[in-house]
Amino acid sequence: MKKNAKRKVSPYIYVSAYHNIKGAMSGHRVFDRFGFNLPPGPKKGKLTVLTKYEKLIFMPELYDRVCMEAAEILTGYQPPDELLEILERNINIGIQ
Repeated sequence: MKKNAKRKVSPYIYVSAYHNIKGAMSGHRVFDRFGFNLPPGPKKGKLTVLTKYEKLIFMPELYDRVCMEAAEILTGYQPPDELLEILERNINIGIQ
């Protein structure tokens, strides 16, 4: 977005265009292997069952997951202001 700082038009997210692209790509192998096999890696160890874990809940107003028991935020991520502006004001959901 900083490359286009002189541009006067705000970027938009066109949901209908995204829907069309996703529909056109459905059933096609967009990402595929490149024709070589990696050597076999080390053998994996035995399976460990996790018995102690924290339940995390996503809170949209914090843009992060929160552990309600310990009242801790998982990553502390804060999205850039440009991204927030696009997500809050520049999403076009109309059908074209």
